[in-house]
Amino acid sequence: KGGDRGRVSFSMSDELAFAWNLLEAKELTQEEYSSVVQDLTEMSSVDSATTVSVLHVLEGRAFKNLEKAMAFVSKECGAPLISIACFDLRPEATSLLSPEFMLKRGALVFEVLGKDALAVVMNPYDRQLRKEIEGMAGRKCHFFMTLPSEFDKALEAVTKGGAGQAPADEKKEKPKDKKGK
Repeated sequence: KGGDRGRVSFSMSDELAFAWNLLEAKELTQEEYSSVVQDLTEMSSVDSATTVSVLHVLEGRAFKNLEKAMAFVSKECGAPLISIACFDLRPEATSLLSPEFMLKRGALVFEVLGKDALAVVMNPYDRQLRKEIEGMAGRKCHFFMTLPSEFDKALEAVTKGGAGQAPADEKKEKPKDKKGK
């Protein structure tokens, strides 16, 4: 692992800046922006095991233009959209960031390719987050975006069941020897 630990706490100002960028680009109306800000405020005031992000709020509200807004952000930030569900999450990649960091900051390293790593971020506007991920991973990272629901499923697989492993109910038990060991 890299040397930097990175800030683990959620950054309301970075999420508000993300929402503001969407408003300025007319990807959100003033009313939608106000609702997003209110939801972010409420979500951040509760200490729960969920990632607080603009994208999570929009998906949770069934925002009809979520894909369009994500495509805009993807292009503006140079973070291509991917389906993280298509990747086999292996510990060599997913262990580069702490579970708490991944949850609170909305980031997950999902693949290692040679000396580089691939990571999804829920807020691609947050340049400091990108630096912290590279510092913690100890390598250059290429950043992507994914749907919040896919991020949550991947994070749950990494933190609960271990990356790259089938959920417990799908695992086949190894045959025991004659003495039951």
